[in-house]
Amino acid sequence: MRAWAAALVGLLILGVVGCSTTPVVTGDPPRLEGVTPPPTQPAPQPSPLLGRWYGTGRAEGLNWSTLDIRGSGDGLRWTWDSPRTTDYVRASGTGSVAGDQVSLVGPHYAFTLKWDGATLRGTMTGSGYVSVAVEFKRSRPPIRAL
Repeated sequence: MRAWAAALVGLLILGVVGCSTTPVVTGDPPRLEGVTPPPTQPAPQPSPLLGRWYGTGRAEGLNWSTLDIRGSGDGLRWTWDSPRTTDYVRASGTGSVAGDQVSLVGPHYAFTLKWDGATLRGTMTGSGYVSVAVEFKRSRPPIRAL
Protein backbone atom coordinates (compact mmCIF):
# COMPACT_ATOMS: atom_id res chain seq x y z
CA MET A 1 0.00 0.00 0.00
CA ARG A 2 2.85 2.33 0.74
CA ALA A 3 4.27 1.92 -2.76
CA TRP A 4 0.96 2.91 -4.28
CA ALA A 5 0.65 6.00 -2.05
CA ALA A 6 4.24 6.98 -2.82
CA ALA A 7 3.53 6.74 -6.56
CA LEU A 8 0.42 8.89 -6.18
CA VAL A 9 2.33 11.53 -4.23
CA GLY A 10 5.01 11.50 -6.93
CA LEU A 11 2.42 12.06 -9.66
CA LEU A 12 0.84 14.90 -7.73
CA ILE A 13 4.25 16.51 -7.30
CA LEU A 14 4.96 16.20 -11.03
CA GLY A 15 1.52 17.67 -11.73
CA VAL A 16 0.23 14.77 -13.79
CA VAL A 17 -2.85 13.91 -11.73
CA GLY A 18 -5.48 16.61 -11.46
CA CYS A 19 -4.17 18.59 -14.47
CA SER A 20 -6.58 20.12 -16.88
CA THR A 21 -5.94 19.89 -20.60
CA THR A 22 -7.75 23.19 -21.08
CA PRO A 23 -5.33 26.09 -20.80
CA VAL A 24 -6.34 28.97 -18.58
CA VAL A 25 -5.70 32.36 -20.14
CA THR A 26 -5.65 35.41 -17.96
CA GLY A 27 -5.04 39.01 -18.93
CA ASP A 28 -4.54 40.44 -22.40
CA PRO A 29 -3.37 38.21 -25.24
CA PRO A 30 0.29 38.57 -26.11
CA ARG A 31 1.16 41.25 -28.65
CA LEU A 32 3.84 40.91 -31.25
CA GLU A 33 5.95 44.01 -31.76
CA GLY A 34 5.84 45.38 -35.32
CA VAL A 35 2.87 43.25 -36.42
CA THR A 36 -0.26 45.14 -37.43
CA PRO A 37 -3.53 43.24 -37.82
CA PRO A 38 -5.05 43.49 -41.30
CA PRO A 39 -7.61 46.26 -41.73
CA THR A 40 -11.23 45.23 -41.75
CA GLN A 41 -12.80 45.47 -45.19
CA PRO A 42 -16.16 47.22 -45.53
CA ALA A 43 -18.99 45.15 -46.96
CA PRO A 44 -19.08 45.44 -50.76
CA GLN A 45 -21.65 47.94 -51.98
CA PRO A 46 -23.99 46.95 -54.80
CA SER A 47 -23.12 48.53 -58.11
CA PRO A 48 -25.35 51.45 -59.14
CA LEU A 49 -25.73 49.63 -62.47
CA LEU A 50 -27.70 46.83 -60.82
CA GLY A 51 -31.47 47.09 -60.50
CA ARG A 52 -34.41 48.13 -62.68
CA TRP A 53 -34.11 50.49 -65.63
CA TYR A 54 -37.02 51.93 -67.59
CA GLY A 55 -36.82 52.47 -71.31
CA THR A 56 -38.66 53.60 -74.37
CA GLY A 57 -38.09 52.72 -77.99
CA ARG A 58 -39.47 53.77 -81.31
CA ALA A 59 -39.64 50.51 -83.26
CA GLU A 60 -42.56 48.14 -83.75
CA GLY A 61 -44.98 50.09 -81.56
CA LEU A 62 -42.77 49.79 -78.49
CA ASN A 63 -44.45 51.66 -75.65
CA TRP A 64 -42.22 51.04 -72.65
CA SER A 65 -39.87 48.40 -71.39
CA THR A 66 -38.00 47.36 -68.27
CA LEU A 67 -34.45 46.12 -68.06
CA ASP A 68 -33.52 44.32 -64.84
CA ILE A 69 -29.78 43.88 -64.28
CA ARG A 70 -28.53 41.60 -61.52
CA GLY A 71 -25.04 40.75 -60.37
CA SER A 72 -23.75 37.25 -60.85
CA GLY A 73 -20.59 35.63 -59.54
CA ASP A 74 -18.94 35.91 -62.95
CA GLY A 75 -20.64 38.96 -64.48
CA LEU A 76 -24.17 40.20 -65.03
CA ARG A 77 -27.56 38.57 -65.62
CA TRP A 78 -30.35 40.54 -67.24
CA THR A 79 -34.03 40.32 -68.18
CA TRP A 80 -35.76 42.66 -70.62
CA ASP A 81 -39.55 42.87 -70.74
CA SER A 82 -41.34 44.84 -73.42
CA PRO A 83 -44.97 45.01 -74.52
CA ARG A 84 -45.71 45.62 -78.17
CA THR A 85 -48.92 46.42 -79.93
CA THR A 86 -49.51 42.76 -80.81
CA ASP A 87 -47.50 40.69 -78.32
CA TYR A 88 -45.22 40.75 -75.32
CA VAL A 89 -41.45 40.18 -75.53
CA ARG A 90 -39.22 38.84 -72.78
CA ALA A 91 -35.51 38.24 -73.26
CA SER A 92 -32.69 37.41 -70.89
CA GLY A 93 -29.02 36.60 -70.91
CA THR A 94 -25.63 37.42 -69.48
CA GLY A 95 -23.52 40.52 -69.64
CA SER A 96 -20.41 42.39 -68.70
CA VAL A 97 -19.32 45.92 -67.93
CA ALA A 98 -16.00 47.56 -68.76
CA GLY A 99 -15.77 51.17 -67.65
CA ASP A 100 -18.89 52.87 -69.02
CA GLN A 101 -19.55 50.20 -71.69
CA VAL A 102 -22.25 47.63 -70.90
CA SER A 103 -22.72 44.56 -73.07
CA LEU A 104 -25.82 42.38 -72.58
CA VAL A 105 -26.18 39.30 -74.78
CA GLY A 106 -28.96 36.74 -75.01
CA PRO A 107 -30.10 34.15 -77.52
CA HIS A 108 -32.38 36.55 -79.45
CA TYR A 109 -31.44 40.08 -78.37
CA ALA A 110 -28.24 41.95 -77.58
CA PHE A 111 -27.72 45.38 -76.06
CA THR A 112 -24.64 47.54 -76.49
CA LEU A 113 -24.99 50.41 -74.05
CA LYS A 114 -23.06 53.36 -72.66
CA TRP A 115 -23.63 53.91 -68.95
CA ASP A 116 -23.84 57.58 -67.98
CA GLY A 117 -25.00 57.83 -64.35
CA ALA A 118 -28.77 57.43 -64.37
CA THR A 119 -28.94 56.72 -68.12
CA LEU A 120 -28.10 53.72 -70.28
CA ARG A 121 -28.05 54.63 -73.98
CA GLY A 122 -27.14 52.60 -77.05
CA THR A 123 -28.51 50.00 -79.42
CA MET A 124 -30.53 46.82 -79.21
CA THR A 125 -30.07 44.22 -81.92
CA GLY A 126 -32.80 41.63 -82.42
CA SER A 127 -32.75 38.21 -84.00
CA GLY A 128 -33.37 39.81 -87.42
CA TYR A 129 -30.09 41.76 -87.06
CA VAL A 130 -31.98 45.04 -87.03
CA SER A 131 -30.48 47.58 -84.62
CA VAL A 132 -32.71 50.01 -82.76
CA ALA A 133 -31.64 52.99 -80.64
CA VAL A 134 -32.65 52.52 -77.00
CA GLU A 135 -32.43 54.54 -73.83
CA PHE A 136 -33.06 53.39 -70.27
CA LYS A 137 -33.39 55.60 -67.21
CA ARG A 138 -33.66 54.90 -63.50
CA SER A 139 -36.97 56.71 -63.17
CA ARG A 140 -40.05 55.43 -64.93
CA PRO A 141 -41.13 57.66 -67.82
CA PRO A 142 -44.76 58.58 -68.34
CA ILE A 143 -46.61 55.93 -70.33
CA ARG A 144 -47.52 57.04 -73.85
CA ALA A 145 -50.74 56.06 -75.52
CA LEU A 146 -50.35 53.57 -78.37
